[in-house]
Amino acid sequence: MMKKPIHTTFGDNVDPMEEKFLEAKKYHIVIVDKDKASIDQTIEKFKNGFFKFTEFVKAKDLVPNIKKEKPDLVILETDLNEADGIEICFELKSDPNFFR
Repeated sequence: MMKKPIHTTFGDNVDPMEEKFLEAKKYHIVIVDKDKASIDQTIEKFKNGFFKFTEFVKAKDLVPNIKKEKPDLVILETDLNEADGIEICFELKSDPNFFR
């Protein structure tokens, strides 16, 4: 007899207790990509009601906005038109106030 998965955030096999928790706490994901179609594809993969999204296609004012939003997850393209995503990642990581 197979056990029902305890932890999953995709598909129909979400534990009812976990589902109540996830509905109460929507995880915030920031997606940064120069290509809007890529952002839409990423959102489609995560689309199940447990996430809220903030999208950025330009690097202008990106770091202050991410620090203000304090998302649960940042999906960051490394090759942005106006900036280097890796440098942005290091800048965010170096700020002790950004991490919870």
